[in-house]
Amino acid sequence: MQVQRELMRQSAVSSGRIGCTVAFITLCCVLNVGLESAGLSIFKSLESAPTYALPSGRRKGDDGAGEVRLMEHNSTYALAANPPGTHNFSSGIGKNGNTSISDFDPREKPILAIICGSRSQSTWERLADAPLQSVLVPSLGRTIWENETTTWDTRLYVAIDEDDRFWQERYNNDTVDLGLTKPSWLTLVFASFIKDPNSTNRIPFNDIARVAFNDGAEYFVRVNDDTEFVTPGWITLGTSKLRSFDPPNVGVVGPICHQGNTEILTHDMVHRNHMIIFNETYYPEVFRNWYLDDWIDGVYKATNLGLNENRSLALPGWEVVHHLTEKRYKVHSVGEDHLEGEFHKGKDLILKYMHQV
Repeated sequence: MQVQRELMRQSAVSSGRIGCTVAFITLCCVLNVGLESAGLSIFKSLESAPTYALPSGRRKGDDGAGEVRLMEHNSTYALAANPPGTHNFSSGIGKNGNTSISDFDPREKPILAIICGSRSQSTWERLADAPLQSVLVPSLGRTIWENETTTWDTRLYVAIDEDDRFWQERYNNDTVDLGLTKPSWLTLVFASFIKDPNSTNRIPFNDIARVAFNDGAEYFVRVNDDTEFVTPGWITLGTSKLRSFDPPNVGVVGPICHQGNTEILTHDMVHRNHMIIFNETYYPEVFRNWYLDDWIDGVYKATNLGLNENRSLALPGWEVVHHLTEKRYKVHSVGEDHLEGEFHKGKDLILKYMHQV
C-alpha cells in the first residue's frame, strides 16, 4: 500500500500541484484546531525580502540569506518526535512550544535535500570555525548552477545534538544573531535530537533524512559538514543518472572522493524511492556510524541484486573533497558483522519494489 500511495503521489506531482495545494489549504481550514492540538507549526516568512529567523521569533532582512529554521525533536535518536508530517517548526526556537499555524506556501519546485550532521568541537568559538559555514555552504554556492536553483527547492538539513552547547546557544538564545552566510536560494533546516544514552556515538542520519522525507523531499544527498563540493552541475548529473535507471530512481549514485575509503561511495544521492523501499530509513539502524557507506554502496550493486545493471555508481563528473576534520565520535566497528545479512535483506526489499513498479 505504501508503494502504491507513493506512485500516486509521484504521478500527482508530475501532472501538477494545484489540486494538491487547494486540497491542503482546505484541509488546514477545516482541521485548524486539530492540527494545533497535534503540535503542528509551520514557519513561513511573510516579508517579501529574503529573511531569516532570529531565536526570539523576530524576522530580519539580510544580505541575501534564505530561510533558516530550527526544529526540535523531543525524542531519542531513531524515534520520531511527532507523527510523520507533524514537525515542530519554530521561528528559530527549539523549546518555545509554538503550535500556531502560519501562512503555508506549498513549494512548487521539487525539494532536493542535502543532509548532514554537525557536532561541535571545543575549539570552536564562532560560526567561521564550523566547517558547515567555512567549507560546505560556500561550496554549494559555487557548484550549484543558476538554472538548478530555479528548478529545485534546495535545502540543507542539519542534525545537531540536543546537548551541543555551540549550536544550541546560537539557536536558543534570544540575544544571539544566527549570523549565517549563505545563498538566498538555500533553505537551512536545523533539527535537534536528544541522544540515546545507550548509543552516544550514533550519527542521526536516519533521523534527519526522515525529517526531509516528511517534508516531501524528492532527492537526498548525504554528506558531511566538512564536505566541499568541487565540480559544478552535480545536481543535474546525479538526478539525471538516477532517472536513467530502469525502473527509474531505484539506485544510488555519488561523487568521486579521493579522501577516506576510495573503493566505495562515502557521499551519495538517492531518490525518495530509497526511503520507501527501506521503510522510511536511509540505512539499517544496526549501523551507527561506520559501515553505512559500505552498505549503501553494496546493496544496489548488480552482484548483490543478481541483475545485469549496476545501480551503485560513482560519477566521474562529480567530485567532492572530504576535509576529514578530527573525528567527533568513536567508530562502531560491530557494524561490519551485520553487512552480509543487511545486503541480503536489502536485496529482497529492492527486488520486491522493482516488481511492484
